[in-house]
Amino acid sequence: PVAVLNADIRAGRTADQRRALATDSIAALSDRFGVPPANVYVVYTEHPGVDFHLDEGPLNSWDAAEDEEGAL
Repeated sequence: PVAVLNADIRAGRTADQRRALATDSIAALSDRFGVPPANVYVVYTEHPGVDFHLDEGPLNSWDAAEDEEGAL
């Protein structure tokens, strides 16, 4: 099996944050679905915050000062 994960994220995330999401996702796909880690591809597409909309309106651009609880 092969898995491709396309992740649309707000621009500004660090390389370490993107890597953490990739490694956690690869592990989850392996654990839950038996996809060998070598067969998982994670592809990021970055967008400015205004490309993401919630009920209350578009997001601001991401700021490194945001923590896990305040990422919106």
